[in-house]
Amino acid sequence: MWCRILTPNYEHYVASVYHSFDPIYDECELLDVMLNSCDQILHDDPNAKIIIAVDINFLNIREFVQEHSMQQLVKVPTRANRTLGVFITNYPFLWKPGSSMKGVVRSDHLASLCITLLRKNPVGKRSALMTPLNTVKLRWT
Repeated sequence: MWCRILTPNYEHYVASVYHSFDPIYDECELLDVMLNSCDQILHDDPNAKIIIAVDINFLNIREFVQEHSMQQLVKVPTRANRTLGVFITNYPFLWKPGSSMKGVVRSDHLASLCITLLRKNPVGKRSALMTPLNTVKLRWT
């Protein structure tokens, strides 16, 4: 599922994907869906800022990341000595390097955290990033 997040100054296309450690589907089909949906977004908006948060559980995302010139920003372990919680974007310079932290639910995984470098108050505009996010005003696509 994709969510288009609009603020007065920025627009992001965000997806969250969970890949089971024992999937009942072909892994290639999941990657194809991810590739095709990114292709469609970039076709409609060539400057689209894409963010995909994925719990990969041994899913090989290397080819997907390379095909869309994306980067995986979480480089620290999120479960034991492996990085399973990833943050993929085609605009890596808008984000600080990813980190991990204890999540809000009981889990053997750590939560991944990526913080934006976007300016909070662009010149001449009041940014929605200056106030808490009002989810009622989000437009879902």
